[in-house]
Amino acid sequence: MQGEFESIGESIKTETDRARALRVAGILVDCGAFQEGYFRLNSGIDSPMKIEVDRLRENHDLHSKVSSFLAGVIKVEAPGSRPIVGVISGGVSFAAEAGKLLHTRSAARLGNTSGSEKIRQIKGYISPGDRVVVVEDVITTGSNSFMCQKYIESEGGQVALVVSIFGYGFEVVGREYEAQGVKYITLSNFQSLMEVLSWRTAAGCVDPGTTERLISWQKRVNEMLNKEGDWAPFMDRMNPSTNILRRLV
Repeated sequence: MQGEFESIGESIKTETDRARALRVAGILVDCGAFQEGYFRLNSGIDSPMKIEVDRLRENHDLHSKVSSFLAGVIKVEAPGSRPIVGVISGGVSFAAEAGKLLHTRSAARLGNTSGSEKIRQIKGYISPGDRVVVVEDVITTGSNSFMCQKYIESEGGQVALVVSIFGYGFEVVGREYEAQGVKYITLSNFQSLMEVLSWRTAAGCVDPGTTERLISWQKRVNEMLNKEGDWAPFMDRMNPSTNILRRLV
């Protein structure tokens, strides 16, 4: 496995971000991780699609392949960083696998529980001066990774990189990371997924109109988030009974 990682890690240096994003998007579609329907994402946003990363974890070969891509990105973009912190259950297995490939400290876990419990579960992993990589499976609004970042910084650590398997491409997330001086990378993203779905549509594997419907939804949510301006307070006051984003599907 180490030899495989070395070759992938080196290829990351020359492979374009777009090429990598398309490769991972293709994996997500082919393994059934991309799903259509009516879903309430962890962010509270209602969506006509979701990325079910559990499908990757169910396939050892695909999980290893995506983890190798992740390790390659970390190696190039945040060399020497440790520990690697997995956010919620989705990011933990990928963070752990990448940590093994990079021979760094075992991945910590930010549990899927209340705020105080989340903090408790990663307490002790962060030391002053640590350059930490935060790993998410899917980033919608980034609320969990931002909470994790705040705790890391409160312990004297510095977030060198936030990386996810997939990102929905909402502009407010990128702007927030940029404002905080944190590098943010997604292995794949909404745009690359739409490209892959367009190719599948042309091949008769995806219903016509799927990409147009999803692009329209993403645009409406993106515009609504942009209108809010200050992202963090907006997320704090999202109310399940009145959240306008739940009426945009």
